[in-house]
Amino acid sequence: MKIPIIYDEKDPKWILLLNIFKIIDSRKIHQEFTRNGIKPVKKGVVNFKIVLMSMFFASDISYVVSELKRSHELRKSLGFNQVPESNQIYEFLARFNQKKILEFVIKTLNKEFKPIKRGKRTVLIDGTDIQVDMNWNKQNYTKKFLEKKGLYWAKSASKGFYIGFKLTLALDYHTGQTI
Repeated sequence: MKIPIIYDEKDPKWILLLNIFKIIDSRKIHQEFTRNGIKPVKKGVVNFKIVLMSMFFASDISYVVSELKRSHELRKSLGFNQVPESNQIYEFLARFNQKKILEFVIKTLNKEFKPIKRGKRTVLIDGTDIQVDMNWNKQNYTKKFLEKKGLYWAKSASKGFYIGFKLTLALDYHTGQTI
C-alpha cells in the first residue's frame, strides 16, 4: 500500500512545490512552452505539474493522478480544475524527446535565475587533481615528449608526482551555474 499524498500548507516540501507551480503558471513560462512547441499550453502546464508532482514525491504518474482524482481538497489547494487520465499524460510526454524537454528546462532555469552582473558575487571554487596515470611502465618522460602529447608532470600533496590533469570547478553561489 502506498502512502497517500496529503496537502499540508506548513510542510516545506509543499511550500517549495507551490512556489514552483506559481512560476509554471506565469506568463513568461507559458511563452516558453509555446516557443518550444509544447501546445496546447494549458494542457501542457497541467501535465507538466503532474509530472513534477510525481518526481517530487517519488511515485508513478498514475498514482498521482488517482490521488488528485480522489481528493477534492488536494485538487483545490493545487489549483487543478480537471485532472487528465494518466494515459493522456503519457501520450503527451511521448510527443517530445528527452533532449527537447531537458533543453526547455535548462532555458527556463537560466532565464529565471540570471547571474548577478554588478556588485559582489560569491563564487565557489574547487580544485581537484585527476590522476590519469599515463606512466604505466614508470618511465621517465622528458618535458618535450609530454608537451607533444599535451600532458605535464604535476605534484599533488596526496598522490606525489603524476602525469595527468587538474580540474577546477567554479560555481555561482546563488544560481549554481558554472562560470
